[in-house]
Formats: sequence, structure tokens, C-alpha cells
Amino acid sequence: MLPVVETTGVPDNSGQGAKMFLKTILKAAVFGIGSLAAAVTANAADKKVVVAYQTDALPSSVAIANGEFTKATGYEIDFRKFNSGAEIFAAIASGDVQVGYVGSSPFAAATSRGLAVKAFYLSSISGIDEALVVRNGSGINSLSDLKGKKLAAAPVSTDHYQLLALIKSQGLSERDVQVFAIPQPEIVAGFNRGDLDGGFVWDPALAC
Repeated sequence: MLPVVETTGVPDNSGQGAKMFLKTILKAAVFGIGSLAAAVTANAADKKVVVAYQTDALPSSVAIANGEFTKATGYEIDFRKFNSGAEIFAAIASGDVQVGYVGSSPFAAATSRGLAVKAFYLSSISGIDEALVVRNGSGINSLSDLKGKKLAAAPVSTDHYQLLALIKSQGLSERDVQVFAIPQPEIVAGFNRGDLDGGFVWDPALAC
């Protein structure tokens, strides 16, 4: 996971709105939200913001649940859960969301399509909380066994990028491996049903 963003046109005549918005971002960083992408389309002076987040094993989940972010920033925060960074950016583009927790891949995809956002880097790169998990009985015992297998990752996610890079590193292409770009909850369900041989996922799906 990676940056934080705002649109290029933030109404702020006094400078106080921008300061409060920055305070919100900094408080989020302190509580452990790794990466935010903010498209600020509403007036910052309203002190209301919609924040999109993804399922993840982060300490920030506690602060979302107990209202600590609201207490720390003075903002009325509407937290909304999404399955991927791609979904979050779709909501940002529509104006429904102003701040979002995303990774580098969906951020790059969004900006390449011209979405007017800025990124504020808040977290380090992902570590062992993202990995390729294979199903028992899938016949995958090493990376050399990936050919002909059914693998999945959330669309336009850092995991999706890593899965494609991994396949390429083995001298394979998407013609050699069936790659399904589906939301993480669907990956878990397909994995459990035996429809998929493996999936590149992040916590908490990684622990399922």
C-alpha cells in the first residue's frame, strides 16, 4: 500500500481548511493508515469528509471503530469500506469519496487516466502482509508449477501487479497462466470452493 492525494482545486480562502485537512492526514498516519488517496472535491471548511478504506489488518481499524479519528481531528468522518483501490478511485472520480486508502498500482492507473489527485506518501512498502497463497491439492509445490494454473488477484491492485510480475519472472505469460482479476472476497470464496489454485492477497485474506 502507498500514497495520499487531493484534487488540484481545493477551496481554501483562509488556509485553515488545508491545515485541518493536513492534520487529518497526519493523524491518520500516526494511527497507522498506511496510504491514503484524497480527492478533495467538497469544501474543506465543512469539516465533513468521506474516507474510503479497504479490508486490512491495520491498527487504524480500531481507531475507525471507536471514533478516535473524529476525536483527534474534529472532523465528521464517514468511513466506507471498499474491496480494492480501483473501487475507491471510482468513488473518488464520482465525487462520493474525498479520501481513500490505496496502493501504488491503482494510484498510478487513476492518474494515468487523468484523475486530478495529489498523493501524500504515508507508509512504507508492503512486507509479508501480501503473498501468493496456493491451495492444498493444487499441484503447485514451487514457482515452476504455475503453468496452466488458475490464479487471482484484486484488479489494478499492488497484488495484481506483483502476480503479473511473478508470472513474467518465470518466463510465463497470461497465455500460460489463467489470471482472474476479481475482488478479494471473491478470491477467498473461489479459493475455498476449489475454483482457484491460488491467489495473491493481503491480510486478513492472507490468514483465511
